[in-house]
Amino acid sequence: MKKTDDFLINRLMWKAERYRLPTESSFYFKDLPKDLQQHLSTFIDLEKSGAPILFFTKSTKEWTVICTRQVICRDNKSTVTINIAEIHSIEPAAFEASLKLPLIKFRDGNHSKRDWDQLTITDKKSNRYILHSDKGSDLFALWNILLMTKRILAE
Repeated sequence: MKKTDDFLINRLMWKAERYRLPTESSFYFKDLPKDLQQHLSTFIDLEKSGAPILFFTKSTKEWTVICTRQVICRDNKSTVTINIAEIHSIEPAAFEASLKLPLIKFRDGNHSKRDWDQLTITDKKSNRYILHSDKGSDLFALWNILLMTKRILAE
């Protein structure tokens, strides 16, 4: 079954509502100011990405846009575009940092989930990318929305 953009838009909006989006740092793309939409559109190839639906940002001005077929992220230096169907795994970037520390430091409360603001995406070719959002509930919304979309596109 081919998933249409309309179907994916519906699912993305439904899942976003479950996470009580928008918040102070996450927005529906269509509700962003027109000048910001135009600026972000310079990073989006609609033919490949599909419709932009959700925008996540944080105080450092790093951002992530979820489209119907791709996720696009900018870290103020470079932009990455990832086909959602090519995502192999999604995990908090804090997991990578914890692997470099003794396990006890990760478990003793030095790495509260409320402080996480980055996800590590690994694609099917083992390339790794960092996605950004505000910490806490916005990160978990981004994570779970991407997991759902990945599963839908893999069917």
